[in-house]
Amino acid sequence: MMSLCVRANASADPMGAPRRTFVQAIDFPSSIVNGDGMFRIASLLVTSIACSFAPNAVAQEEACYDAEISASITGQTPTVMRDCDDCIIMRWPWFVALEVARTHFGDVARGPLTVLSVQHSGLRTDRGIVRWKLRNNTLGGFNVVGAFGSGPETRCPTGTPPARPFIDPGTQRTLDDIRREGEERYSFH
Repeated sequence: MMSLCVRANASADPMGAPRRTFVQAIDFPSSIVNGDGMFRIASLLVTSIACSFAPNAVAQEEACYDAEISASITGQTPTVMRDCDDCIIMRWPWFVALEVARTHFGDVARGPLTVLSVQHSGLRTDRGIVRWKLRNNTLGGFNVVGAFGSGPETRCPTGTPPARPFIDPGTQRTLDDIRREGEERYSFH
């Protein structure tokens, strides 16, 4: 069997096992994946569709948002993924730096804001100011739960506990440590 989208984790201890997972994994027989031409393309298409509908680790949490803002992207940094011998990574945690122009709902100040996101690749920065839906997380920051017209339709009810962060640094590191590792690994300066 071969994993085509793996359970990945930015909070994994470099010397140990992952603590939490945020990305889906689906296994297919290697013969399908190693096939020629159309079989390979078809298996990747099926995987992409299946991964987009597979349950997320945070799916058990309230599908709502705590803040809605208009902001532009000023930077993006992927987290470093563990080595993966025979898999294709579909989505993993990123840091997204925003410049908040307006707050429509929630407690977010204008100016710079870094949020946590789970995505396949960098988002387009040429779209200018975009509307974002954010969910409070237990680290005191925000997870992106919607942008570019997607995301939950309802605001979180008063008293809804914060969500688990998409990136959990554990006790030995900080979010800044994890971001620096991504910048160093992928040459973002």
